[in-house]
Amino acid sequence: MAVAGVIVGLVTGAMAVSLLLAVALLLGWHIYQLYRLD
Repeated sequence: MAVAGVIVGLVTGAMAVSLLLAVALLLGWHIYQLYRLD
């Protein structure tokens, strides 16, 4: 049962990390576009 908890924790952590990375990439892209227009 403990193994299942660890797996769920790893999957949840991976999802959170990928979500944060996606948001950071989107924000960085928008900021890059704003500066590039200058």
